[in-house]
Amino acid sequence: MKRFAIMHNAWAGLLLYALLCVLPSAAAFTLSIFGNANMDDTIDEKDVKFVQGIIDGTNRPTKLADANYDGKIDLSDITQIEQIIAGSEASITIVDDSAEQKNVTVVHPVNSIAVLSTYGAEALRSLKAEDKVICVSDPITEEYSPFFPEFSKLSTIGGMFSPDLEKLVAQNPNLVVAYAESPKPEDFDSKLPSSIDVVHLDFTQANLMCDDFKKLGYILDRTAEAEEITRFYEDFNARIIEKVGNLSDDSKPRVYIESITTSTKSYSAIGKDSGPDSACNMAGGINIAKHDGYKTVDPEWVASQDPDIIIAVLFTSLGCGYEHDNSTSIESVRNEIMSRPELAEVKAIKEGKVYCISTQVVAKPRYFVGVGYLAKWFHPDLFDDLDPEKINADYLERFQGMPYRGVYVYPPMEVN
Repeated sequence: MKRFAIMHNAWAGLLLYALLCVLPSAAAFTLSIFGNANMDDTIDEKDVKFVQGIIDGTNRPTKLADANYDGKIDLSDITQIEQIIAGSEASITIVDDSAEQKNVTVVHPVNSIAVLSTYGAEALRSLKAEDKVICVSDPITEEYSPFFPEFSKLSTIGGMFSPDLEKLVAQNPNLVVAYAESPKPEDFDSKLPSSIDVVHLDFTQANLMCDDFKKLGYILDRTAEAEEITRFYEDFNARIIEKVGNLSDDSKPRVYIESITTSTKSYSAIGKDSGPDSACNMAGGINIAKHDGYKTVDPEWVASQDPDIIIAVLFTSLGCGYEHDNSTSIESVRNEIMSRPELAEVKAIKEGKVYCISTQVVAKPRYFVGVGYLAKWFHPDLFDDLDPEKINADYLERFQGMPYRGVYVYPPMEVN
């Protein structure tokens, strides 16, 4: 068994994030794998020697040394570590991203997968595991079909957040990949037969992305692919932190981030513990909203905060993302914000620093594309050579096997 434990404590800003994902050997690194006895983020022969040292009394025991998670450290743990190295273990136990931080055991090998989460579907393709997918949620074959053409003919199992249990059970997958918070484990996981395992993984926030890919990579025996995609993230993260890591708060713009959907009212402010907030922080901005998640705020409050920049995060249904080629809808959203009378005296409005961006690239597995755009909007002098569109195209072709297309931001960005 392999077990990962992600400690979702309060993240201490971008510098800590850089340590967590860019510098995996740092003491603050929180990815834990049972079998990773010496806590160096790699399971190898060093762990075998370390556990032998614990058994011999020369090394101090660690929780991760209990490789088979049976409450004791002995020779069976060495056997388990050797099986992990060889890829022959019979099951893997992880701590998932659900609110309950559940321990989930997944039986090996995983040969058939049901995917509820669009983020999970994208991650599976990055890991070259799309051939294991046998059924998907309805939106993956409908609204998002241009991005997921290989899934368009698969059986569907209902909504992303409320799947049809009867249809799902009939497909009898080994594994279900679901959103971190939905459907609720107590309402969903417990109603499935024991032969179907469920993992709730986030794949939305920058500060969890590398961890989530490593977990899924071990679950699916795609550790080499997980290493490749996490290296891609780490290289990008290092490029950003090099330029914004030492900026003072006084040199960072104050940003109001609003969620725009077809069903939400204006002034749905995006706060902490969200993908867009993580991207804002990483790009060297300060989110003026201090609440958690999404919350409707008073227009007067926004005006009183006088943000330097306004970022509107648009859902795909509003005409942006991979599935759309016309910027008319996203342009109209910006025009509406620019014309709000209650914001007429706000600095961002007066200076025209109102930007619309697709939720597909400001969170989720392509968060780095959004960070690139935000970094150029926040600090144009520091990132004059950064080309988010090219980065997006490289990712789509390399990891998704898809040609570049879509409308992701408005106004269009000019790259030097």
